[in-house]
Amino acid sequence: MLSSSNKRQGAQTAEGNDMIILITGLPGSGKTITGTILRELLCEDGRKATLLDGDTIREITGKRFGFTGNDRRARVIELAKMAAQIEGYVICALIAPTDALRTEFRKVSETAGEFIEVYLSTPLDVCEKRKPKLFARAREGKLGDYAGITSPYEVPSNPDIEVDTANKTPQEVALLVLKHLPI
Repeated sequence: MLSSSNKRQGAQTAEGNDMIILITGLPGSGKTITGTILRELLCEDGRKATLLDGDTIREITGKRFGFTGNDRRARVIELAKMAAQIEGYVICALIAPTDALRTEFRKVSETAGEFIEVYLSTPLDVCEKRKPKLFARAREGKLGDYAGITSPYEVPSNPDIEVDTANKTPQEVALLVLKHLPI
């Protein structure tokens, strides 16, 4: 399934930040690989693009943030602030498991330019097949709050772009997202 709705028409800021693209979905939905390929495609087209990956940011920030609701919120808002300071196309690949968090991310980051929310609507069973060891640990309760297993993942209520990645290659997913970006 692919759906797209462009709620805002591109407004480049004086700082040159064209767009912030939030890629959200369950763990294993393909956020990081989609973001990586999308960044490569934008760069190949001569556009400045940066990928901020939730897993990488968690490694950088270390143990400063855990997985409680407050910690997750603080991490998401910090990432939104980072994204707003980077020029060009900023692709943020992170779970952001609730509509409230995604709305907050949008409010903080869209001050820097256009904001697009991409939802990878991959079914949970497909995600589990992609990351069986992580999901097994989550089901055993060894990972704390794990979106989709031990803590909820709210399906985005109104994403700008939605792609089910179950039967698509990462390249196909990234090309579909690129095709539906208002650029």
